[in-house]
Amino acid sequence: MDWQPLEDGEPEEAACLALIGMRAYGVQLTQGHDKLLDSLRQAPLLSGYHLALWFASSWWRLRWEPRRQSTAWALAHGMASIGEGYIWPHIDFASDGRFVLLNARPTLNRPGTPFRYIAPETTSAIAAADFEAVVDAFVATVVQRLKDRSLAATGLESTWSAVVEERASQAMTTRRKLEALLGFDPQDMDESRYARLEDESRRIGAATVEELAAAADHDGSIPTASDLDAMGRARGYPCGGFIQPASVSERGPSVFAWKSGETAAKLLRDQEHLGLNPITNDTLSGLCGLQTKVLKPEDRTATSPQLSFFERGRAGEGRVVLRSKWAEGRRFDLARLLGDELMRDEDEPFSPATRSQTYRQKAQRAFAAELLCPFQAVEDMLNGDYCEEAQQDVAAHFSVSSQTIRTQLANHGRIDRFEPISLYTSPSRMSYATYFIAKAHNELDSHGIQEHEPGGPQAQTACDPSDRELECQAHSQYPPSLR
Repeated sequence: MDWQPLEDGEPEEAACLALIGMRAYGVQLTQGHDKLLDSLRQAPLLSGYHLALWFASSWWRLRWEPRRQSTAWALAHGMASIGEGYIWPHIDFASDGRFVLLNARPTLNRPGTPFRYIAPETTSAIAAADFEAVVDAFVATVVQRLKDRSLAATGLESTWSAVVEERASQAMTTRRKLEALLGFDPQDMDESRYARLEDESRRIGAATVEELAAAADHDGSIPTASDLDAMGRARGYPCGGFIQPASVSERGPSVFAWKSGETAAKLLRDQEHLGLNPITNDTLSGLCGLQTKVLKPEDRTATSPQLSFFERGRAGEGRVVLRSKWAEGRRFDLARLLGDELMRDEDEPFSPATRSQTYRQKAQRAFAAELLCPFQAVEDMLNGDYCEEAQQDVAAHFSVSSQTIRTQLANHGRIDRFEPISLYTSPSRMSYATYFIAKAHNELDSHGIQEHEPGGPQAQTACDPSDRELECQAHSQYPPSLR
């Protein structure tokens, strides 16, 4: 961060104008073209005060809230919303609880805009502790700059002091984390709602409430213990108990969700001598202590449960509820619950499988994908032919959705993440006109992500075919920098 002079503006803004750069894995996320100077800049001219105030005001949501598909989420997590007359980079922050993902993309070349960000579209996963350390150091630098300029008792100082005090309190941390998971700003949750959530935590477990909160709708409502019990009675299947693992998969704060899930699936396949063969419904249901009928498709006109979950019974017999009505979706949902049982740290009455992007849900999806269709087997069958028809054949072989196969290929860098599948059909399989129209459309509208992990897969994602979602996570051994 290189301080710059500013004659106009509020005192705090004038004191903290700076050239500010952001970097991750050696990629300069704030690189851009300065049209006035007709030159490239690694660090644009921005307000350090307003950036620090944004970090302070949004700290709890940036630290804990996973990605949601809503305008409200984008406004709360995107740097472009800081405003104040500056051209901010298109970078947003999404947390899975253990890692914070920085999602950056270039800005459009608009006439009259003096600066354009041109860094490649990229997602960088930062360990939560590193994220906290970098933000803490940046805010502290700005606060000290204000003090050096005899600017005390600013809005930034009071806001940041409150955040630091709350972080030091376990009770306030628990409350602010739950607010963030629900998509609320600090102090937006009234006492009565929080009291109800505390009561639910005692009934179904704090970790379960947090997972349900992360998947909550915009109004912050989540299924209660009574709701889950009613779903279990109406749609549940008696479960005699999941198989127990002979060895434990990689865990810990530095282990990525994809790695934990994938390793657990490989260990189970080795334990049960499944090789790389498809898992039949009999085998899958048997691993979960269920009858095979649980995997039969349900009536499409029937109302689906809100989520899939496993409810542990007091006498050793529980119930499994599956949300999806489709055969492939039910297999995937059940595999997720199996993975959760093998990887879970909490001993709580319920284990939910939701649509959220928390670490736990990502690990479930990675487990299910590797268990049902091991990447090595997928790779061997495709033998370099990644066209749509070949992927569909492999999906049918493993009784999974085509999207699951596509996601496995994207995870391991065999195909680009969000390009149309038609681009993996060579021009010889279609007209050249169709091929290049599709390619041009992709270049204009793609939301593909360039991800980095030295020595690892290019992108680590698992997809739940029952809701056709994509989740992204990238990995790094280096912390980000704000300078």
